[in-house]
Order: sequence, then structure tokens, then C-alpha cells
Amino acid sequence: MTLNKEEWCLQCDNNPDGEKAEIVPFTVSLEGDFSDCENSVAYRYYKDPKVWAIYPRYGKKNGGTWVQVWGENFLNFD
Repeated sequence: MTLNKEEWCLQCDNNPDGEKAEIVPFTVSLEGDFSDCENSVAYRYYKDPKVWAIYPRYGKKNGGTWVQVWGENFLNFD
């Protein structure tokens, strides 16, 4: 079976209980018994970010203004 990506989409709706975002294994089977699956893919749940403040509130029209954002549940890209 060939699936057209324009017509088919998989979506994970169940967010795990807990305080932190986490990575869970995610496997899809066309047969229903996972006999056709060799590997799972990591799926990452994210907590919704909350923004407390943004400074400065305004910047130059042509851009280039550095902005600071305070809040929680931001991703760390280090």
C-alpha cells in the first residue's frame, strides 16, 4: 500500500502524565501486529511554553533589535 503524504497524517494525542517533556518510542504497523516493524522512532512530547515577559516591547522598524524573553518550558538548544 502506498500512502500519499498529502492525504494521510499520524498524530499523537496522548501526552504522558508528568512534569517534564519526555521522549517515547513510536512505532507504526500496517499489519496491526507489528510483525512488519523493525525499528521504532523517537517521538518527543513538549510542554506548552509560557511567556511571562518580552523586552523591549518595541524595536526599530528595520529590525536588528535584540530581544529578551522570559518564561518557562522553552527548549534548550545547547
